[in-house]
Amino acid sequence: KDLEYTLMSAMASMFRLMIPWMLLGFVGGVLVTDFLGHAEDEIIAEDFHRLSDSLLTLFNVMTAGMSSMKTDVSSQAPGHVYLIIEYVESFYPYMWIYFIFFVF
Repeated sequence: KDLEYTLMSAMASMFRLMIPWMLLGFVGGVLVTDFLGHAEDEIIAEDFHRLSDSLLTLFNVMTAGMSSMKTDVSSQAPGHVYLIIEYVESFYPYMWIYFIFFVF
């Protein structure tokens, strides 16, 4: 009986923490889609054009850290591996502030 109570308490606590985390991720995805979704650069536009793409890219950045990498499949440099954060900052130098606040 104690084990059952402990598991239910832990699951309730995890659920209460998961909801704000998911909401924060969604709001961050909407903001970055608005900021970078209409970028002139083809690679940035590919990563942040739709909300689902932005959420996936931000999830990669959040889980792999600031060294999150992606392979370019565009016609500019196929097969080129680049750091997402570093590449975005080369066009938008102050986006590091956003990524720091998003990750931490």
